[in-house]
Amino acid sequence: MIPAKINGKEDFRLGNYQWNEETKKWQSLKPYKYWYKDAYPHDNKEFPTSNACDGCHFIGFMSTGKRVEPSISCESCHGLGSKHVANPENKIFKASLSDPIRTNEVCFQCHMRNRDKRMQTQHMSVKDLWMDAKDYPDGYEPRRPLIHYKLPAPFALGQETKEFWANGAAKKIERKVMNIYVTVCTGTVFTCINCHDPHTLSNTAQKPERNDACIK
Repeated sequence: MIPAKINGKEDFRLGNYQWNEETKKWQSLKPYKYWYKDAYPHDNKEFPTSNACDGCHFIGFMSTGKRVEPSISCESCHGLGSKHVANPENKIFKASLSDPIRTNEVCFQCHMRNRDKRMQTQHMSVKDLWMDAKDYPDGYEPRRPLIHYKLPAPFALGQETKEFWANGAAKKIERKVMNIYVTVCTGTVFTCINCHDPHTLSNTAQKPERNDACIK
């Protein structure tokens, strides 16, 4: 990405291609083809990453609007550490000590298909959000109810869309954690961290563990 100023804000300019790790080839990148296609010019050079990408790809940006760190790291899931340093009473959020809903929402802030919440709260259309549609829950911080910040993408069981298969599974791999399962025999809700250890980097695109991640 190349630094740029778009719509009066400091942003990044997207290229026209992205690397496909599975095929080992470059492929066309057209972000405007997603749900917000009527909210942005169909030109990557005019597409603001601050509204579609940076909330999940920069620490701090989702809750403060500032790119604190260019990465996905501790504070993405535990909240801003500066608040804890300033006042130890502001505890760091620990998903493993929280209830299943709050635990999963930490992952869902980025790994869940959505729409801009204002489409529900302010009855705005995609066109009303011209150059301002958010593809992440603007203002969200871990431990807060995600439903106040994120509008789930529409889905009807049995109907395939550009985002979902007919059985409800998301088509984009990074959004598949939105499939929550409840055990038939015990009724226990599984959380993301029952199967996924967020503190390891062993299961990567370059070296996927595939089924081994589930049966080990």
